[in-house]
Amino acid sequence: MPSSPENKGFGQGDPALARWAEEVFRPEDAVLREIRERSVREELPPIAVGRFDGLHLEVIARAIGALKAVEIGTLGGYSGVCLLRGMGVHGVLHTFEYSEKHAKVASDSFHKAGVGSRAHIHVGPALQTLREVEAEAPFDLVFIDAASSTTSWHAAAASVPPCCRRRKVWRWASRSADGLVCLDHFVGARLAPRAQALTQLGSLAGEDGDGEEGRVRGA
Repeated sequence: MPSSPENKGFGQGDPALARWAEEVFRPEDAVLREIRERSVREELPPIAVGRFDGLHLEVIARAIGALKAVEIGTLGGYSGVCLLRGMGVHGVLHTFEYSEKHAKVASDSFHKAGVGSRAHIHVGPALQTLREVEAEAPFDLVFIDAASSTTSWHAAAASVPPCCRRRKVWRWASRSADGLVCLDHFVGARLAPRAQALTQLGSLAGEDGDGEEGRVRGA
């Protein structure tokens, strides 16, 4: 299984820029560092989001005023903690994890980070367990970080639950007309099938037929 590097390059690949950003933004505090290190000790796959990825998720959640979010792919809880920090004290996260072992590590992470009461972990195949949150609709943000193969990217595209699709049919949105879907590891190897999955997601976003264009962004 390919690993996800902790240090991910910036667009121009300038080490000086990377050092400056690290010094200015300090993306990983002691709580997040402990989660990353404990995940390694527990032998979780090395596929967690990078330090700046976590900060980006926090900023995005805060910027859109998210109060309810869905995460597909919990792993050790690193990205979930970042999302919950961005959503503030009233934010709630439903996070979906296939592995019971990973879910246990994540549960410890959420409690150590002081967000345990706002993190709801659903264990099992996401295509089945996502149905558990339909009554909580609509959601402000969906973060998909669970697929690494061609087949599973198409499954991820299909797995955005009805409660997260927009308007009358599938609601992405919450208080406003737009919600946000974020996808990790989307651009890179196997780009063509991932582009097909992105096209599928884009089609789902516009399914409601209300004349407004759905928007999907992948990174």
